[in-house]
Amino acid sequence: MDKARYLQAIRQGCVDPWAASVYWKSSPSPAPAPDYKGAAESTASGNLEAAKQAQQANMVNQNTPYGSLQYTQDAVSRFGYNPSYSSNITLSPTGQALLSQAIQASIPELQAMQAQAQTKGGSNGASAVR
Repeated sequence: MDKARYLQAIRQGCVDPWAASVYWKSSPSPAPAPDYKGAAESTASGNLEAAKQAQQANMVNQNTPYGSLQYTQDAVSRFGYNPSYSSNITLSPTGQALLSQAIQASIPELQAMQAQAQTKGGSNGASAVR
C-alpha cells in the first residue's frame, strides 16, 4: 500500500489500514478433512465381498477317475459372520487301490527309520530327530 492510500484510509476512520489488510483479511474456508474412517470401512467391506466371491469361485466340486471332492456349507458357521464349508473326498476303487499300494510300499521304509532311530537315540526315537 502506498503512502497516499494509507493516509486516505486513516482520514476515512480506519485505525490501522495496514493491519486491517493483513490480519483481518477474509479468505475462503478450507476444504473439510477427508473421511478416512468411512473410506477404510468401505474398503474393508469391498475386500470382504471380494474374498467371499473368490472363495465361492475356488470351491468347485471335482470328479476324477481316482475319486471326487465335494464342498458343502456347514449348518453352523465356525467363523461367526462368515459361512464355513466342509470338503469331503471319496476315493474310487482305483484311487483307493493306488493309495493302499503307496502306503504298503512306504511301510518297510518307515520301519527301517524307526529301527535306526531306536538304535541311535533311545527307545522312543525322539532324540534321533534333529
